[in-house]
Amino acid sequence: MRGDDGIALILVVSVGFIVTTLMATLMAYTVLSVTHARKEQDYQAALSAAQAGVDDYLSHLNANNVYWQSTDCANGAMQRPMPGARPTCGWDSTIPVGWRSLAGAQTPSGVSCSTMPTPVACTVYHYDVDASGTLGNGTISVTSTGRSKAVSRSIRVSVRRQSFGDFLYFTDYETVDPSNPFVYGFNNTQAASVCARHYWDNPPRNPGCVNINFIDGDTINGPLHSNDAILMSGSPQFNGPVTTAYPSCQPTGGAAPPASSCLPQRRKRQPLFCQGHQLRQPTAVASQ
Repeated sequence: MRGDDGIALILVVSVGFIVTTLMATLMAYTVLSVTHARKEQDYQAALSAAQAGVDDYLSHLNANNVYWQSTDCANGAMQRPMPGARPTCGWDSTIPVGWRSLAGAQTPSGVSCSTMPTPVACTVYHYDVDASGTLGNGTISVTSTGRSKAVSRSIRVSVRRQSFGDFLYFTDYETVDPSNPFVYGFNNTQAASVCARHYWDNPPRNPGCVNINFIDGDTINGPLHSNDAILMSGSPQFNGPVTTAYPSCQPTGGAAPPASSCLPQRRKRQPLFCQGHQLRQPTAVASQ
């Protein structure tokens, strides 16, 4: 009997050891999975923040087409150490890198990320702009870094201002040039003030202004964009992409809007859009 008791004790200890090992392995795996999931979440959040930084710079650039020519001292996302006797914005070599949180963001506990100093739990971004080659090739390089917890991700994009060479047809206003003496006469200053208006502006464009109108037989074999509404009748054909800044041309559920919402209401029109049509924000182009 004593021999059997010894064997039973060994079995109990062995089973306990195996169960303990399995539980420890399971706990380690669980902790590892949670850590990995947390890092992956921060990884994606940091990438989204980096993209938000690029979008932020583009919004400034769209609002001010010479924004690239100087450093915006009021933009905390651009703050960085700058060596030299007379650093820009007073940002000397000791100034910390500036970070900006996403608009309206909060920490998991509900604290606004706009609180200063920015809470550690907030996802933030910082970007650097290199415009050294802009005058030569028209390109602006933006390097944006997003940070979430201890994870950082950076993306670099090249922004190039469009030129007339990007479009076969481009207009700010779909009217005959007010300075055209054969249409409005010589030195007609009134035409310049009442015709340089968009279709939807208030006050509206003067009825006496001569609008551009695409008609039967017109064919555009390339990209077309107008910062105005595009007038047409009959069945003109557009073989390239067509974009307009007409506010009524809004996407529906993420899909391209119907042509009827992108064109002013006119009768007897059946344009052919071979590469689609869509809303595009007003575009400024650089002359060549």
